[in-house]
Amino acid sequence: MSWLGGIDLAGLLGRFHARYPEVIIRLATAASGDGSLGLIESLTDGRLDAAFVSVPGPAPVGTRFTDLLSVPLDLVVPTDHRLSGRAEVSVSELAGEAFIDFPVGYGNRTVADLAFRSAGISRDVSIEITAVPAGADFVRNGLGIALLPRGTADAYDDVSALHVTSADLTWPVRLATPTGRVPSAAARALHDLIRDRYPHRPRNPVPTDA
Repeated sequence: MSWLGGIDLAGLLGRFHARYPEVIIRLATAASGDGSLGLIESLTDGRLDAAFVSVPGPAPVGTRFTDLLSVPLDLVVPTDHRLSGRAEVSVSELAGEAFIDFPVGYGNRTVADLAFRSAGISRDVSIEITAVPAGADFVRNGLGIALLPRGTADAYDDVSALHVTSADLTWPVRLATPTGRVPSAAARALHDLIRDRYPHRPRNPVPTDA
């Protein structure tokens, strides 16, 4: 994932490297257009030992999820938009708007698509981006509105953020690990470090037997 919310990935890996300096760490970001679903595929076919993903709902076959944190998605609009200045808006009021969003397969896109589908509202995504700041930039230039992680609008004075009601727009950040193979000692140690830093209620805890 290109953005992990409040997770300090560099800090986590730095602590892991300090504890286990002989373990080789290889880090890769999801390929453009693949998103979390691409990471899940790489996990289940053995190319990855673990992945940070944003996939709402139950874990796909062959994977287990450890919930780390969740981030609300707010509606970000230009200050001259008809909704600007309001604190909240119902999802039903957003029909007919042009949206800026991530490609299909990215977790925040999935969350938004499910919310609109549940409300029975079609949504036009006119511009696809792969980075949160880019979404805000397109909004600022009047090219659409966007559902972005809470706090994104705080850095700009020409956009405003609204809470969207009548919709579940919670973006989950999870650690995904495979179920089809026993994790290595290094993978278990990394999982333990992440679990200690971000306490959670695990779904199907990682096995400890070798």
